[in-house]
Amino acid sequence: MRGVGNLDRATALSYGVTGGNLRASGVPFDVRRAHPYSIYPELEFNVPTREEGDSLARYLIRVDEIRESLKIIDQCLHNMPDGPVMAKLPRLLRPRPGRAWGAVEGPRGMLGVYAISDGSDQPFRFRIHDPSFVNLETVTTLLPGHLLADTMAVVASLDPVMGGIDK
Repeated sequence: MRGVGNLDRATALSYGVTGGNLRASGVPFDVRRAHPYSIYPELEFNVPTREEGDSLARYLIRVDEIRESLKIIDQCLHNMPDGPVMAKLPRLLRPRPGRAWGAVEGPRGMLGVYAISDGSDQPFRFRIHDPSFVNLETVTTLLPGHLLADTMAVVASLDPVMGGIDK
């Protein structure tokens, strides 16, 4: 996997790659740090990066992220207050009228949602930005010059979810 499917920093940024695939190319972007939400501003964790940008670096980033996730889980468990853990929410959520964009750091990168609502429980427009689509799009750049057998290593290192590429 070393040297196979190199995704350099400039190409990753031009495609709009996020998550571990971007961090494996040396860009320390994480939505939880760039645009903090929920409890993440109160937690201590690192944003792991690698410089190589190859399939091995993308695999090793995922291992590093598991270590950081364990740190996050440990902090949350130690700081969790006693009492109920389920929020009491209405059965149907009615968003405020207007346009809204929200993004979270998912396991494969930035997962975004765009909605236009008139205030009813059914938004006028609702779009999901799944990182798998963008990540899979880079395959045409990463594969030329490699063996056919390298295809599986490159695609698997990008970690796409095929159900998300049609969003």
